[in-house]
Amino acid sequence: MNPLTQLTSACRLVARCLTALLALQPVTVLANDVTPVIVSYLLDDSNDDGPIVLHPDAGTHTAFPLQSTPGALPFGYYRYLPVDFTLDARKPFPLILFLHGLGEKGNGTTNLNKVLANGPPKMIERGVDFPAIVLTPQVTISDWQRQRDGIDIPGDLHTLVAYYKNNFNVDPERIYVTGLSLGGGGAWNYTRLYSDEVAAVVPICGVGTAGANMDQLADLGVWAFHSVDDGVVASRNSARNINRVAGTSLDQPNGVMADYPNDNDDHIVSRVNDTWVWQLGRYNGQGNTRYTIFPDGAHNSWTRAYNENGGLDTPMWEWLFSQRKSLATQ
Repeated sequence: MNPLTQLTSACRLVARCLTALLALQPVTVLANDVTPVIVSYLLDDSNDDGPIVLHPDAGTHTAFPLQSTPGALPFGYYRYLPVDFTLDARKPFPLILFLHGLGEKGNGTTNLNKVLANGPPKMIERGVDFPAIVLTPQVTISDWQRQRDGIDIPGDLHTLVAYYKNNFNVDPERIYVTGLSLGGGGAWNYTRLYSDEVAAVVPICGVGTAGANMDQLADLGVWAFHSVDDGVVASRNSARNINRVAGTSLDQPNGVMADYPNDNDDHIVSRVNDTWVWQLGRYNGQGNTRYTIFPDGAHNSWTRAYNENGGLDTPMWEWLFSQRKSLATQ
C-alpha cells in the first residue's frame, strides 16, 4: 500500500475513534506485534456482548501471490479490508469481486500488481476506503469464462469467494460482482452461473455475450455501462446481455436500443413495468435492470462508471451498496 493510502486509512481510523469517544461509547486500545494499534468499540451503549475488535489487517490492501501448495487458493489476488473490518458476526460486511481487463492478466506472482491499474483497486490505492471486502484476483489466461480442458475459471472464482464467505464475516445478502472489458464479460458470466448467491452485478464494456439463463438476473441488481463508440468491445455486447436479462430482443421493436436518442449526451435506460424507460444523464435510472450509455470515451468507460478519479459518492455506488439478495431494491 502506498503512503497516501496508509495515511488516509490512519486518519479515518482516528476519526472513527474520536466519533466513538464523543458519543460516549467505550473505546479500548490494544497493542500486539502484528499492528501498532487495534481500536475496538461497542455497537451501542445498550450492547452487553463486549467490544467489537478490529481485524489486524483492517484498512490494508494486501497482495496474496499465487501458490502451488495443495489446497491453496486458485489465484494470486489483492484483498482490501475496510478500516473498520472485524470478524465479529454482529457486523457482517459486503464483498465485491472485481475482475480486471485483458491488459492486467499475469502470472499471479511477480506481476500481480498489474491488477491495480483500474477500477476499485486503483481507487483503493488512491486512498478510497471501500465499506466492503474487495477481492481482485489475477487471471493467468485471456479468459475469465473458460470451462474446458480441465480449466474452470468461474469455479475457481467461486472457490475464492467461498473461502471468504466461510472465514471473513461476509454478509451473504451483499455479494457484488463487477468487472471491465474482459472482466466485464466475466462478471456477466459469473453472475449467470451463481445467480443464487450474487445480489448485484456491474459489468462495464463487457466482452462477449453471456450464455443461457440470463433471465435469472432479472431479480438481481444489474447496472451495465458502455460507450457507443467503443471500437474494441462493441456496445452491442452489453445491449444483447441487457436484452437477455429482460427477455427482449436486440433487433426487435421491444429491444433496449430501439428508442436510443443517439445524441451527444449520457443516457440511462431502465426496465420498468416491462417497458424500457430512457432518461437523460448517466445515473437517473430506476428499477433493478439499468444500462448507462456514454456517447464517447471509446473503450474506457470504466473511469466514469466507477468514478475512479473521485470516490464512492455517486448514485452507482450508493445503489450497489443498497442491494440485498433477499430484497429487489428499486
